[in-house]
Amino acid sequence: KTTKSVLTKKNPMELIKKINKLIHDKNIVIIFFLFLAVHILSTLVFYCMSKDVAIAQNPLEKKTEFEKILIILIIAPIIETLTLNLLPIKIFKKIIKSNLITIILTSSIFAFMHYYSFLSILKSFVSGIIYNGFFLVVETKYQVLIKAILLTILLHSFYNLFGFLIIEKLNLL
Repeated sequence: KTTKSVLTKKNPMELIKKINKLIHDKNIVIIFFLFLAVHILSTLVFYCMSKDVAIAQNPLEKKTEFEKILIILIIAPIIETLTLNLLPIKIFKKIIKSNLITIILTSSIFAFMHYYSFLSILKSFVSGIIYNGFFLVVETKYQVLIKAILLTILLHSFYNLFGFLIIEKLNLL
């Protein structure tokens, strides 16, 4: 029997093996940390351009520490990935066949939803390119939508954790 026929007959063990294989793929770990590193480096460049870019009119200023962590690490990455990355990508991919144009348009939406300052819009545009590019790379490579969604949420969460710890809590920049 082919793998496809086994999976179409709803063999749960084969499905679990396939998911396990995807989870333990070293390539995705490398891709994930490469995108994360590029994202952190791009933020450092923007931060050096303007020290107030990360905190200008910060909507989280008056939140408690717990609320900040909840929003930054869980709520924002989930909602933003689903509404500002996945949904626009799926819509634009039906209309436009170019991944590059899809990434640019989707990243523009992501950027304008982060309009705290002009530099925050530019930084968010770069962030959108990174998240959207990562999503499309993972989805194309693995052909598993849920994996692309979950890994993009995780990438967003890791990046937000970096920003929260390095910039806000440790005040290193």
